[in-house]
Amino acid sequence: MPQVFCAWYVFWPLFCALCILLPYGFAKSLSPQANRVYSCLFLAVFLTVVFANAMVVVGASGVGRFVSTPTQGLPEELSVEAVRNDSAKVRRMVAQSVYVEYGQPITYLDGDNTLTLYVPSEDDKERFQEKRVVRAQAAEVIGGVDSRGRQSVFALGFACASFFVVFFWAFNLERRRCRKPIKSHMLNS
Repeated sequence: MPQVFCAWYVFWPLFCALCILLPYGFAKSLSPQANRVYSCLFLAVFLTVVFANAMVVVGASGVGRFVSTPTQGLPEELSVEAVRNDSAKVRRMVAQSVYVEYGQPITYLDGDNTLTLYVPSEDDKERFQEKRVVRAQAAEVIGGVDSRGRQSVFALGFACASFFVVFFWAFNLERRRCRKPIKSHMLNS
């Protein structure tokens, strides 16, 4: 069901209707004849919508910090570790990790203390491809969240602007209606 509301042709008409009907109802509920409970209800619903939209903006701004992709360059300390570590097993594991993470075979000191270019196994190649696919998916998700964050900023601005415009229009309309002079023929009856 949430996927239905993510479509722009569903979300924006509902959001626009909400941004128009809520301030109109709030202004109508402030009239002298209205019950004050309704005005508080309309204001609470509108503020909840604005608050939820603001939370989307705040949440979207921090997503990129948690999901990161490696940089193009290979960190120097990894290649140095593949040569300078005391254990040949650790040096090979560093070379393997570099390949799985970055897709670049590096030279390392093997058990005989000779520089050897790491030759990845089929499992290493599969793991690198899986990481590449996951990174692409993560980049797509981050792009979607950033896009929704920007969309939420516009929606928040629209909600606030429409609230004030529609509220003041409806409030003034209701005030004028309450100020209309009583017609003389109505007094005679």
